Amino acid sequence: MPFNFLKLLNLYLVSYRSTRHLNKYIDGYEPNASANTSLFINHDTNSSNSISFVRLLIAMPIILGMTLLAGCFQNDQTTQPAPEVLNLYGVSDSISPQVVKNFTNKTGIEVVVTTSNDPQEVYDTLMTGNHHYDVVIASSYYIRKLIESDKLASIDHAKIEVLERLNPALLDPIYDPINSHSVPYFWGATGLASPKDDKNTLPYVESWSDMWLAGEDSNLVLVNDMRDVFAMALLTLGYSINTEDPQQIYEAYQKLRDLLPSVIGFSKDTKDYLLRRDAELGMMASHDFNTTTSSTHVDTNQNQPHLSDSLRFVYPNDGALIWIDNFVIPKNAEHSDAAHEFISYALRAENAMLISEDTGYSSTNMNSKIFNLNTSEAGSQSDIKYPSAETLSNAHLQIYMDDKTLATYTYFWDKLQTEYAIMHNK
Repeated sequence: MPFNFLKLLNLYLVSYRSTRHLNKYIDGYEPNASANTSLFINHDTNSSNSISFVRLLIAMPIILGMTLLAGCFQNDQTTQPAPEVLNLYGVSDSISPQVVKNFTNKTGIEVVVTTSNDPQEVYDTLMTGNHHYDVVIASSYYIRKLIESDKLASIDHAKIEVLERLNPALLDPIYDPINSHSVPYFWGATGLASPKDDKNTLPYVESWSDMWLAGEDSNLVLVNDMRDVFAMALLTLGYSINTEDPQQIYEAYQKLRDLLPSVIGFSKDTKDYLLRRDAELGMMASHDFNTTTSSTHVDTNQNQPHLSDSLRFVYPNDGALIWIDNFVIPKNAEHSDAAHEFISYALRAENAMLISEDTGYSSTNMNSKIFNLNTSEAGSQSDIKYPSAETLSNAHLQIYMDDKTLATYTYFWDKLQTEYAIMHNK
């Protein structure tokens, strides 16, 4: 039983006893005309009213005590407020369950995770505004449009304690100058890869144009991504990967047609084509290179070999195709403070390392606990996962396009796919 309750109970008992004693005194009291020293009793014809007033004054401690007692019992029975909840949303491979669990253990804030298989779906959900999410992991491709549509809250940099440790090359991006509405979480890029063995007759590739120099007898594999494939062709022509000029887009389409005889496939998982030696050269995502070999090539009795043992990977000297996933806080998020706290926590060095290991993506945290650029060897996993500042500054970042421009790209992409299918009897 609480200490305050005991004190109040004691006050009540004392008041009760005192009242009974004084009641006896008052009930037996007969006013004396000569006595006029009482502070409570007025010796007049309304003596009964005076006695009632005295009783009221004496009863006040009891009334007060009972009121406080009732409040005490009410407080004891009131349900404690529910712990704070943080609603997190992002693509399925962007969230580390261990980091989420550690955050809850440290802060007591329960994290409810909702995932999607498509960055477009994440964007569409934010655009509708019909959701309850507090923090969202969104692609750099959509950030500018979300800001222009007033769907994002401003980021309070003072609450993101690790902001100064993030890679400067990834801050202040074209889609969100000064990171007013987004915080870079992790990143990846598309580069070139080829098998690492004597059977590969291709020289060590250095640029996107090497895809056209490989020759018709070489088998090539391209990523099944319209923007990346067109970006590769646009760079070889000296154009921006974000061009909106229909003529330049058409020229890129014509350039890609020249590759079709050598292309054996468009795939989201090009590494398997290269590991099987079906292709001698291809486009490849950096996070695929940062993982072990595919399950079809793993000897369960031995340690899984890393892809760097089997493949060469290079960021082309005319610029890798980079993307950045970002933390954003939706407009009118219910738990904004918790959202800022989670963002700061997830980007701490030890947590960023866990996320990087779980996903294969490169962290934006520059802390030496995650990597050491001084010990990186060219072409190694570390060198690819955390390249030099020069490599990053030379990379090209895709940004959002209006519907008309996107329709132009889609038109020529569909033509390219149809021509490929006819040429290779697909």
